[in-house]
Amino acid sequence: MERNNGIDFVRGLAIINVVAAHCAFYRFSSINLNFFINTIGRFTVPFFFVSTGYLLYIKLQSTNDKNKYFISFINRALRVFIFFTVLCFFMDVFFYMVHVTEQIFYFDSFLWNAGMLIFMGMFSISSVPLWYVFAVALSVLMIYIVNRKKSNTTILLLISLILNLIGLFGLWQAYSVFVFLVPFFTRIALFFGLFYITLGYFIAEKYDKVKDITKGFNYPAMAVLSLVLLIVERSFFLLYYKVGYGEYYISSIPLAFFSMMYIIEKNKSFKESFVTKIGKNLVGIYVFHIFYLTIFKNCILIFYKPGETFLSDLLSLLITFPVIYLSNKSYLLLEKTSMYQRFIIRKEIPIAN
Repeated sequence: MERNNGIDFVRGLAIINVVAAHCAFYRFSSINLNFFINTIGRFTVPFFFVSTGYLLYIKLQSTNDKNKYFISFINRALRVFIFFTVLCFFMDVFFYMVHVTEQIFYFDSFLWNAGMLIFMGMFSISSVPLWYVFAVALSVLMIYIVNRKKSNTTILLLISLILNLIGLFGLWQAYSVFVFLVPFFTRIALFFGLFYITLGYFIAEKYDKVKDITKGFNYPAMAVLSLVLLIVERSFFLLYYKVGYGEYYISSIPLAFFSMMYIIEKNKSFKESFVTKIGKNLVGIYVFHIFYLTIFKNCILIFYKPGETFLSDLLSLLITFPVIYLSNKSYLLLEKTSMYQRFIIRKEIPIAN
């Protein structure tokens, strides 16, 4: 399958944003540089899912055995998740033993930690970003089940949209200040990943129809408008309700949709570049950046106690690019090892490439 430089380019920008957001030293309580970096992240992760769903459908059209490809895709995603969850655990144990961090797990209870792993894809402290890989595997599994039963993707999209909107009122979501509907964290496959992956899959499957319905829209203008709405939406919750949390928002939906439509339409306008090369190795950078940002941040914390200041924001940006560079190089080296080849690769099935 020919590379989509447009998708790789946006993914490259998106993974830079995600790493920058994770490198932050504090949770913002006012509108500052960290706020904007973090808010753009409410688009980047949905875009990861949408582009994964889109490319999944495209790849399936050139595969003779669709069921085998689905299963291989899911298996590899889970193997990546298990592999890096174990590595994160040992890293957290090491930092705990040398007294850099004060805990290995979020909870003292084994059952609570086991529940975090099974339902949310999170185990030890450093493994939290791996929820994305876990959610990809479960979301694709749900699409696979629908395909096996010859069900309509449109129905799955509507169901997942309803679940996504319900999830806005879940634990640690901004909209829960109005109505608290779901008493647990909803940044998981069922409420989050499933909708956005299905949206991407649906766009690819029904592209001509979707394009015909939206032909009156200017895609880049709508994407920019959606981004402005996202910033306004989050600013509203921060300024009026003092809510700095919230994993995704209503405006994340049109922003991801119109961005994806524009990229598909203008794919040939995007050329190979440094950013597209980063986007091609999205998963590798995503899973590896956890190690390097933990090391960098803990080393800085020995000498400097950051507060909610511009200097802290600059420090987080300064370590962002070394983290991306080292993550990329480390993953490329890891791919060549016999251990990784035996456990992860087996057969080349791209998780999100």
